[in-house]
Amino acid sequence: MSESKPKVLLLGEIEHAPAQSAYNSLSSLADLVTPKSSNPADFLEECRSGAFNGTKAVYRTFHSVSITGRIEGEVVKALAEAGVRFIAHNGAGYDQYVFHSIPFPAGTYPPTPFTPNNTYNHY
Repeated sequence: MSESKPKVLLLGEIEHAPAQSAYNSLSSLADLVTPKSSNPADFLEECRSGAFNGTKAVYRTFHSVSITGRIEGEVVKALAEAGVRFIAHNGAGYDQYVFHSIPFPAGTYPPTPFTPNNTYNHY
């Protein structure tokens, strides 16, 4: 009996074609899923329903906060119970997270070395 592939949950929309292509390439390794919900209350219910069970990683965009709310408390608990171990955030800053409430074993948070304003001036 073969095991099913793990899931990767996409929160928000990927705006750039190369990034979308890279994300789509994960389909050979994982089932790519998106939420049906469009607000934090419904997202939490969707998490609790088991819709994301088997999800190992989440890729979220900055604007996905309108779907999930902040990543804290009950959202963290529901994602962890679904099996999530990694969250990748495409955006600057960590204001959408409450780190002490995140029990994932990876537990490392890379620094943002500079603000993205006028990014090209840094190169």
